[in-house]
Amino acid sequence: MQAIKQDKKSLFVLLLVFLTFGLSMITLSSSALAWDGFDGSGSDGVSGSAEGSDGFSGVSGSAEGSDGFSGVSGSAEGSDGLDGGAEGFDGFDGVEGSVEGDDDFYGDGLYDDDFYDDDFYDVDAFPGGFDNLGGWEGGGGGDGGSGSGPVCGNYIPESGEQCDDGNNLNGDGCSSVCQTEITVAANTAPTLSIPDKTVNEDDGFLNNLVDLFSYVVDDFTSALSMVFSIVAQTSANIISCSLDAGRFVDCATQSNQNGFSDVMVSATDESGLTTMQTFRINVNPLNDAPTVNIAKPGSKVDADEEFDFVADASDADGDALAFLLDFGDGTTETGTVAGNKIESSHSYENEGTYTITVTVYDGSSAAMDFLDVNAEGGLSDPKKIIYVGSLAFDREFAKPGDDLYLFVNYENAGTMDLKDVRTTAIIPELGIRSSAAKSEVDDNKGATEKLLLEIPEDAPAGRYWVEIVVDIDGDRRIKYRPIDII
Repeated sequence: MQAIKQDKKSLFVLLLVFLTFGLSMITLSSSALAWDGFDGSGSDGVSGSAEGSDGFSGVSGSAEGSDGFSGVSGSAEGSDGLDGGAEGFDGFDGVEGSVEGDDDFYGDGLYDDDFYDDDFYDVDAFPGGFDNLGGWEGGGGGDGGSGSGPVCGNYIPESGEQCDDGNNLNGDGCSSVCQTEITVAANTAPTLSIPDKTVNEDDGFLNNLVDLFSYVVDDFTSALSMVFSIVAQTSANIISCSLDAGRFVDCATQSNQNGFSDVMVSATDESGLTTMQTFRINVNPLNDAPTVNIAKPGSKVDADEEFDFVADASDADGDALAFLLDFGDGTTETGTVAGNKIESSHSYENEGTYTITVTVYDGSSAAMDFLDVNAEGGLSDPKKIIYVGSLAFDREFAKPGDDLYLFVNYENAGTMDLKDVRTTAIIPELGIRSSAAKSEVDDNKGATEKLLLEIPEDAPAGRYWVEIVVDIDGDRRIKYRPIDII
């Protein structure tokens, strides 16, 4: 046992001599950058970090290498290291720390006063004590470098990242860990934005006034798959609307009516969500032309005999009417229509045919009627006296290609039956001429004729005067009635 202790003491003496030689070569302060330099960041420095194989370190620092000596503090990680926490195969520790290895000098039987006594282990013999010796650090030279994973938030999509928007926030499409965020939108009801519309009184049928496809928006359902309906309308007596082809709102103005109507429309998407919107259709008032019809005299009068003139005049808007009466012989008369009647008297000095013209004005538009009168020397034949009453179309305006119907009411004001009465309507500018079959009208009886006017497809828009002729065996009564083609 004594021999074993002696051998171990000899071993430590050699070790201490080697360490003493190494410590004597340490400079006070320098930077060694060589493989076996002293201090600095090289292999064997006094201070700093020594990285390399078999390096000696100074007072402080960390020596990382195969068999390095570390200073007062530091960590020796290798096979045989001194100082700090030495984790190796056979490590020597300094004053403090723990030694982990197969053969340690702190085990039972080997750690006694003879080995670790003042004669052998003299702390004062080494500056700083055993802590200055440091430890051997094995496992290869160099620090081996350091690795790093992807960095989220640097604008650079790296391995494992689906996106990188330069921040670590959630809810902006790229999450705080740089993964793509998927947002699922909730279905909402469609949106309608139909603007108000303005039309004119007596515009009549307005085809495709509103195309609902142009005013609906939905996140999931296309306009083609949307279901529309007209829920309500407030003034169908002014303008009446209906749904056409599931997408168009068609409307028709009512004769001589103006104002507005609020129309409510609904839209339902494929999931059953419905929205409603009300839009307004304003119907601007337009001036309606007045009407006038000559009631008396008949087609013949006695020369030098006074006769009565009577005409019926009216205005749909209730406007005051003024008239101009021209008897065709240079005599004219003006006045104001009272009670929807124009009444006067006149006589022709000479025999002949005269055209009586009456015109009425409402301030912005006018209407006219004509009557050809034969002034003869004797009494007029009573059997040929006929009174043309109302003239009416089946609509207030027509379009190119329309079939327009004209209704003519007249009365036999004579004392004998009329057997050959023919009614004809003419629009010269459009080449239209329509005649009814000859009819019989008993005395003091009336009749109504229906005439078809076929408007040409290429008829220009505008106002036309329809000439209505009632012929009785060559004696004619002529009246005029305007019609607008739009």
